Amino acid sequence: MSRVPFTFAGGHALSRISLPWLLLLGLILLGTMAGCGKKTPLVPPLTVLPRPIMDLNYHIDQHGVILSWSRPDLSEGGVRLDKVEEFELLKAEYPVADFCEGCPLTFNKAVAVRSLVPKRFGAKESTVTYRDPDVRPGYRYLYKVRSVAGWQMISKDSNLISFVWQVPLVQAAPVAPVKVKDLTFPATPRDLIKIRVDKGIKLFWSFGTDRDIAGYRIYRRLDKAPNPVLLDSVAANTLSYLDEHLPAGETVWYYMITAIDRQDPPNESPPSAEVRYEVVK
Repeated sequence: MSRVPFTFAGGHALSRISLPWLLLLGLILLGTMAGCGKKTPLVPPLTVLPRPIMDLNYHIDQHGVILSWSRPDLSEGGVRLDKVEEFELLKAEYPVADFCEGCPLTFNKAVAVRSLVPKRFGAKESTVTYRDPDVRPGYRYLYKVRSVAGWQMISKDSNLISFVWQVPLVQAAPVAPVKVKDLTFPATPRDLIKIRVDKGIKLFWSFGTDRDIAGYRIYRRLDKAPNPVLLDSVAANTLSYLDEHLPAGETVWYYMITAIDRQDPPNESPPSAEVRYEVVK
């Protein structure tokens, strides 16, 4: 085995080291230099990431369900996008008896939807549709969709839709029209705050993204009470409420609000976060 002198900067060869050992030492030094720095996952910029779809809708007929949504044309950063043609549709299904309201959802079915845009792009082509025939009576179905603008450029989830598939049949009679009850509750109102005014407590909040909101319900819960009490309801275009009838003898209570839609009876959203009010003596 050949050996070469190992010489320090002063010019004195202190020992001789074999050539393979020198090569190994060089590889170790090179690996140490290459390992510097922290690697992080690639994050697509907001200029190319599509805005979430907020108008996912559905129509049911005797053959299944037709889902539709608007093709996004703006990024999360407000930059106009090229025609988005790829989408990821997520589906969850549960037997009605097994469905747990408020429990975590498992979307175990994903479908890649490709919707090409013609050269003459108009209002009709801005809507994407997809038919899903794979539905069964007595099951609750939930869907959401994402836009795919490229590799690792997937938008946030759309609004969530939910319905129970029901096909009533009468023996020796034609197939009856499909009757579906909309059980999708509105989004929870946001940013609830309270302000003390001369006439009572004034509440303010922000509206959600749902288009079919019919109004809001205002609740109040006393400090020691387990459940809130409905105070009043207001129309959808009202984003404030004045509580003039404060509870006598109480020093601490809480407010919360919900949104209701236009169904009969209406679907009610989960309550907002409570805001606490304490009487200052």
